[in-house]
Amino acid sequence: MILFLFAVPLFEEFIFRGLVQDKINNFFKSCNFLHISFGSFISSLIFTFIHLLLNDFALFNLMVFIPSLFLGYLYDTYKTLTLPVLFHSFFNINVFLSYSF
Repeated sequence: MILFLFAVPLFEEFIFRGLVQDKINNFFKSCNFLHISFGSFISSLIFTFIHLLLNDFALFNLMVFIPSLFLGYLYDTYKTLTLPVLFHSFFNINVFLSYSF
């Protein structure tokens, strides 16, 4: 449970924000739409697709894509992985609590 709540968000944010989003944003320097960078959009699509492999419920994937865009926005705005990791952990805690009830 500790892995799901804290280690997985750290690993996923490092991969999808720190590596994928960062590399795409460096390649497409100033490509933004409604304060969402191209790197955030593409890394969120990839992140959602990987979750789609684990769960084919369509609404679940929207519940992954929208927060992922927000996490990308946080990373682009503050240039640190701290906030995306904290919010991702908070999101996972809420999912865990929702499924327990």
